[in-house]
Amino acid sequence: MEKDFVKSGFKAVASFIQNDNGINEEVVYDRLWSIFNSGEREKIFDNYIIEFEEINYSINELVNLYRTHSSNIKLIPGIKEYLLSLSKEYKLGLITDGYIQTQKNKINALGLNNMFDQILITEELGRKFWKPSIVPFSTICDKLGVIPTDAIYIADNPKKDFKGPNQLGMDSMRLRLRDGEHYRSEPSNKGFAPAIDVYSVDNLKIEMNRYNV
Repeated sequence: MEKDFVKSGFKAVASFIQNDNGINEEVVYDRLWSIFNSGEREKIFDNYIIEFEEINYSINELVNLYRTHSSNIKLIPGIKEYLLSLSKEYKLGLITDGYIQTQKNKINALGLNNMFDQILITEELGRKFWKPSIVPFSTICDKLGVIPTDAIYIADNPKKDFKGPNQLGMDSMRLRLRDGEHYRSEPSNKGFAPAIDVYSVDNLKIEMNRYNV
């Protein structure tokens, strides 16, 4: 899903550059995607502008367009139906890192507002409270009115997603899909590791049933 957002954002930027600079949209998109796949995440547009000096826009303008574009991302198959079924019996919360408008656009594109009782964008708490900070996890539990040890946290990035829940005594599962952005990532130590890995939505349901969920 995250890769889909990246692709959508690059297409928006590429279309914008083509319309205003006459540079072929596919050429722009392919180069941005190549930079992304090289492992660069923080300075993609910086690198692009350095390569193509004829671009008449600042890095900030391109970054802002990327962050605020209307994306066409979709949930992975089976997740929407499963979340809706869970929401009928359990309180659901969502924690997401990122810039506020970007995350709101993603939430709206995915139709998540009707699936979760509470949605927390960590930037609203402040950048220092992005994951792996423990604060967003304790905050969402407070908002939901649940004890952390009674909660289950599901995510996919071992570099930041599971340290906070582990510190609070929450149970956790890593949804490790083969085509996911973080499929090959490994936790740096036990404190960052989930309780278990699951490799499909069906596998997730089976493991959740062990909790009588």
